[in-house]
Amino acid sequence: MGGSVLGSEAIYDFLKPKIKKKITFVNNLNSNADYFNNKNINLNLIISKSGNTLETIANANALITKKEKNIIITESKNSYLTNLAAKLKAEIFEHKNYVGGRYSVLSEVGMLPAELMNLNEKKFKQFNNLIKNKNFINNLVSNVSTTLNLIKSGKQTSIILNYDEQSENLFKWYQ
Repeated sequence: MGGSVLGSEAIYDFLKPKIKKKITFVNNLNSNADYFNNKNINLNLIISKSGNTLETIANANALITKKEKNIIITESKNSYLTNLAAKLKAEIFEHKNYVGGRYSVLSEVGMLPAELMNLNEKKFKQFNNLIKNKNFINNLVSNVSTTLNLIKSGKQTSIILNYDEQSENLFKWYQ
């Protein structure tokens, strides 16, 4: 739910033609949704940084059964989800406490789902190529400088015109 799921959803929507698996993102409390009646679930991936997010817990309790494979990503601390994981003998991945929300897409929160989609996580993290690209660095410095000057002058604006449905979740993530 929230920023943590939007990055993975954006990846899935954008690369859907290359992904052979059916993935359903549960990011609201719609108890009438079809996924609550789906008997063909192979894996539940539950993500909550704190391990105590009420909406995530409600959905997990509605979806999870012991016969399914369950993976939980949460902080390494005592929480509802760590206790549930122990009870289910689910695999737990530690969610590092210094990254959260939309910024978590390049952490285990986004990269584990990408791997489950059979995507190569290393291709998402090609920072060296960007750093070597002088044009990218010059544009980045210029954009940061311009943004800083606008903020200092009290002007804050961001306009996104989306003409591609496949990018909808990407822009929700950005927003």
